[in-house]
Amino acid sequence: MRKQVRIKFTNGLSFESGVREILNVVLSEYEFVDSDRPDFVIFGPYGSDVPKGSFIRIGYYCENMKPDMSVCDWAFGTRYEEDVNDPRYLRIQWHGLDPNSLIKDQTNVDEVIKQKTRFCNFVYSNPSAFREKFCAALSKYKPVDAPGKSMNNMESIESTNGTKGDMWQRKRAFLNHYKFTIAFENSSYPGYHTEKILDPMQVNSLPVYWGNPHIDRHFNTRSFVNGHEHLRANGSRLVGFLDANCQREFSYSNTGQSKVVSSKIKAKLKGAGQDLKTRLQYETNFDELIERVIEIDRDESLYARYLSEPWFEKNQPPSNEHVVQRWREIFSAGAV
Repeated sequence: MRKQVRIKFTNGLSFESGVREILNVVLSEYEFVDSDRPDFVIFGPYGSDVPKGSFIRIGYYCENMKPDMSVCDWAFGTRYEEDVNDPRYLRIQWHGLDPNSLIKDQTNVDEVIKQKTRFCNFVYSNPSAFREKFCAALSKYKPVDAPGKSMNNMESIESTNGTKGDMWQRKRAFLNHYKFTIAFENSSYPGYHTEKILDPMQVNSLPVYWGNPHIDRHFNTRSFVNGHEHLRANGSRLVGFLDANCQREFSYSNTGQSKVVSSKIKAKLKGAGQDLKTRLQYETNFDELIERVIEIDRDESLYARYLSEPWFEKNQPPSNEHVVQRWREIFSAGAV
């Protein structure tokens, strides 16, 4: 029988999505019950309130931010473990995705290519000057389809795609028709990569990726276009200063409205600093990257070579057992 665990999700995380996308790796061992008297609370980064009580607090920092280990008993996040340097912290390896779904069938490349009837897409809602400049530059070669709010030039996915399912399924059905997907993160930081690269991988649309400078630690970079190999980085002292002092942090407050306002102002200033860091760190001359995309687009055998490469080295996803073990440790021992 599965062990019953009373749990609560807060700060932007719901029980249904939390169980499906965060705790899915241990569903065979535990039965999770949504409770107002929980033994464990998992709180996300989408708010400024940290729950108080006699339960175990688990921070789930699924955005590019520095975890605050002082407000939680355990934490998960996007940063590498050596960056956070706390035994109670573990990096999020997968979020709502079975990595086995990315194991490639090496025999169907020709069939995959037949499905790619369109050139490239750009699916974003939030504006980002860096990736929008890249989209505009690539569009000078061929039009790039942008159904989102950012760089919008066509109807929304919901209007153009009759596929049923949730928003992620509809998005992937849209991406499936494209040879390339612009897969730029909101920001660049070691360890931070998201569904931006995972969604096109699931439908074999070649990602043109920028974000995690160490993406080669996770995926076979012969299987996609790694922007970090074609964009020159600026390691100036100013970039280093902005990187060190403008990292987004989890903020919380229980000391009144003035503290909340102060934290919001601080967050905006840090966001502006990160935007400036990105503009300074990576030159906005995208010529080399665009030339690589054009070369692949014009050479069908080269495109097929990319598609035939597995997403993972040796077509083997990394083990997720350490994450399973951590959840077992949390639910059996509680706080350290």
